[in-house]
Amino acid sequence: MTIPAASRGCRSKPSPTDSAWVQGEFSCSRQFYNTSNWSSLVTVKQDHELILRGPYAVVRHPIYSGFLLALTGTAIAVGEIRAFIGLGLAFIGFLLKSAAEEKFMREEFSTEYARYSQRVRRLIPFVF
Repeated sequence: MTIPAASRGCRSKPSPTDSAWVQGEFSCSRQFYNTSNWSSLVTVKQDHELILRGPYAVVRHPIYSGFLLALTGTAIAVGEIRAFIGLGLAFIGFLLKSAAEEKFMREEFSTEYARYSQRVRRLIPFVF
């Protein structure tokens, strides 16, 4: 007896919830590793430290990476040009915001952050 593909969880097209789940896991793990330093604004917190473990060992801006991953999955699942345009605009927005954050981090952590940024990619693990 064979089990139909649908009941095994197989789909011919990715679901937006697949990438959303991964993004959620990435975002939650980011919060777990960086609860005291995180802020929506670029600021110095008391006893601010540079986090190099968890998702930060793979990418410097894991919340942006997770969100871009979710948007990529959604764009593929939706399959419309407007979804890919939205993905491109989000990428540009995260690139600009992360550049401002990077400047701040280089000023705050100088040599340590320079070494870290040479080792770990900004938004796309092992690529960019």
